Amino acid sequence: MSILNWILLVDTNARMRLKAEASRLYLGWAWLAIEPLLWVTIFYLVFEVLMSRGKGEGFIIFLMIGKIPFLWFSKSVNRSSNSIMSNRQFIGKFYTPKVYFPYVAVQQVLYQQRPAFSILILSVLLAGYTLNAAWFWLLPLLTLQYLLILLLSLVAALAVAFFEDLKILIPLGILFLMFTSGIFWDVNDIADHNIKNLVLANPLAFLLDAYRQILIKGEFVGGYRLAVLLAIMLIGLLLIHYLYGKLDTKVAEKVLNS
Repeated sequence: MSILNWILLVDTNARMRLKAEASRLYLGWAWLAIEPLLWVTIFYLVFEVLMSRGKGEGFIIFLMIGKIPFLWFSKSVNRSSNSIMSNRQFIGKFYTPKVYFPYVAVQQVLYQQRPAFSILILSVLLAGYTLNAAWFWLLPLLTLQYLLILLLSLVAALAVAFFEDLKILIPLGILFLMFTSGIFWDVNDIADHNIKNLVLANPLAFLLDAYRQILIKGEFVGGYRLAVLLAIMLIGLLLIHYLYGKLDTKVAEKVLNS
């Protein structure tokens, strides 16, 4: 199968699954916009209203820029982690490269998050922040986040196929990242330079800070770190695809015998 046919197949399957999922819900497609707004509202009420731990004026935008990209990450990895195991019956009847299943899951969540990102950009503009040259950095940053999501989703799906107990630990790991990636606090408030650099070594923390630099401050100074992370993601994807190719038969045997 050519690469183009592969992409089209993944894309078509992702769209079909998204439509099927939306058709089962009373509010259907509206949940794609409602859910991220509910998450942001809950965090705002807890940290700004109840605990007064927010940043005052502009905290809702600060929070949206952190939570909406994180939802893209968390939903993708969580859905992908069980994507091979949940297709056990299909694997038993038809041969399909096992890497196909996490790809479909990642693509489905990508489509789910488009309304949320549209709302984010619209909210930033309505809040008074203006377009400027720094916004051009959003494309490489979004590309980096997609590659990060894809890499960790492929790793998670392969790991769960061999050690199914990991599907319990992965959500806990994502919860840990939620509290340590600067969603509702600013990494720039960390006084210790070494600790700040340690936090920013987390690609998610770097991404969320970079999004805020661009959308709120209208600047971006992390080009070198961005290039390094892009190179790491590409190398990681090459390695994980090699593993999928080598372990394809073993994955099928493990899934069917579990």
